[in-house]
Amino acid sequence: MVVTKRIRRSMIFLNTQRAALVKDAFVYQPDCVIFDLEDAVAESEKDAA
Repeated sequence: MVVTKRIRRSMIFLNTQRAALVKDAFVYQPDCVIFDLEDAVAESEKDAA
């Protein structure tokens, strides 16, 4: 197995409460996408997120 190291130059953090942000994340061509599954979601919306 060959492991290739890749430098991450850019990351985008997404609030999963807004589906449009998740859908359009790759427009910015980040090297890494990080989904905020809990902290950025309102307490009343956590189950839906």
